[in-house]
Amino acid sequence: MKIKIAKRTGEIRQDPVSNCYTIFSEERSLRPFYYEFQNTAMESSMCPFCVGNECLTPPDILTVQDDSGTGWKIRVVPNKYPAVRASGNIIYSRGDLEYSVSSEGEHEVLIETPRHELSLTGLSETEISEVLEVYSCRLVSLSENTNSAYCSVFKNTGPIAGTSVVHTHTQILSLPVIPPVIANELFNCSIYYEKNERCLLCDILENEMENGYRVIAVNDSFAAFCPYASRFPYEVWIVPMKHSSHFERSHTGDYKDLAAVLKKVLLNLEKRIEDCSYNYFIHTMPFRSQASDSYHWHIEIVPRTSFFGGFEIETGMHINHVFPETAANELKSISLIRDKRRR
Repeated sequence: MKIKIAKRTGEIRQDPVSNCYTIFSEERSLRPFYYEFQNTAMESSMCPFCVGNECLTPPDILTVQDDSGTGWKIRVVPNKYPAVRASGNIIYSRGDLEYSVSSEGEHEVLIETPRHELSLTGLSETEISEVLEVYSCRLVSLSENTNSAYCSVFKNTGPIAGTSVVHTHTQILSLPVIPPVIANELFNCSIYYEKNERCLLCDILENEMENGYRVIAVNDSFAAFCPYASRFPYEVWIVPMKHSSHFERSHTGDYKDLAAVLKKVLLNLEKRIEDCSYNYFIHTMPFRSQASDSYHWHIEIVPRTSFFGGFEIETGMHINHVFPETAANELKSISLIRDKRRR
């Protein structure tokens, strides 16, 4: 499979992992936008996630102590306003046209630093690596609840991305069901594996590395690239170089390499997009599942440069005004400029 440089007359591309379509139209970037979004940053003295304000959150679930042993550098606490709650009892209701399951689960907040940092990029690579390791610890721990089927690890940064507290943090939410997006990915990857006896993400990664048009950052363990059918301008995926189906089964050294790539990508996005808001989330296997030859865990980073319109909500398709080849070239150029300055 060879990549062809996109013609700027517009294209509709299909993502092989989700089967979703994206319409690429550079003309959409020319449309006027008259609304403004006000973001009022919270003072650190009032921030519930800052050191000294621990009484403003529920008691810790997990604490990583600082090097002195007298303070903390990472805290995990229950979400004060949870979407789901752990009751120990799960109830299913099924009728001819209606189905429901009780909202059994756990909703946690991982506070990434005691400092009043507004972005993960304010942390060192070592600190980010420790945050990633705590993600893994929580996934393992939450999987012990047999009522939980899947755990969503996601981050909101910036007002457009849904941030309510600006102090950098991640949310972890376990669910009694497998989300449709994940179920769809698992299905499509399994169909591809049955047909080709190869992992779909492994083949995509090999293709991206061979052609290089959309690759942004690479090290021994991870590659970051703008996906072929990017739903959003400057969308980036980070994928392990070696096949792996479960994020939480990675080695400590992998998290260090992941931290390096993740920080580089986020820094470049913040350089390219003014007041960059973004979400990222980990797509991994459901709880208590065996290692899979067909599924490959990955992180998806979605800059929020615009809002959904009626077309996106109605059709499930996206309109993107930046081709991924263009986005990757711009993001790589930022790295090259920075590297030259360091010399």
